[in-house]
Amino acid sequence: MNEKELNTLLSAGETEATEFKENLNDSFYKNIVAFSNTRGGTLLLGVDKKGKVTGIEPSDRFLEDLTNRIVNKIAIYPDIETFNAKGKRVIVVNVARSSYPVSYEGRYYERVGNTTREMKPDRLRILLLHGKSWDSISGDFSLNDIDTETVRRFIKLAVETNRLAGVSLKESSMVN
Repeated sequence: MNEKELNTLLSAGETEATEFKENLNDSFYKNIVAFSNTRGGTLLLGVDKKGKVTGIEPSDRFLEDLTNRIVNKIAIYPDIETFNAKGKRVIVVNVARSSYPVSYEGRYYERVGNTTREMKPDRLRILLLHGKSWDSISGDFSLNDIDTETVRRFIKLAVETNRLAGVSLKESSMVN
């Protein structure tokens, strides 16, 4: 991002795809989730609601902690950059739309106009049904890449906990 792009965002104000946050708080993380669950967007940390640059702590440690909190709390990897505007530090967080539903502390959020709202159950159901499931993600692997010992342990555990019906540990060639 350059100064011209930043000034354009600041002068346009908050929109469906842009949010200003003066301080780091829960609302910041909820907005990241909302952008992930809708069309993506940009958060400007160190900017008040009117678009005035107030600045944010300039330490590298703050940026590292922020990045770790986003990854650990939300499990996404947005593009994060710092920018000096009017002698103050602004952190720009660009969030892409996620291919799977994203939550913050067990709750799902979405953007509605220039606001962030908790999703209603019907909307969440639609999002969950249209997201990719973990087992639909594949790679370029062959049968030789399968760890048979891991498969054996999985089958044994699944049978022992009654999660895999119709398989006997005595009959399964994978378990023996």
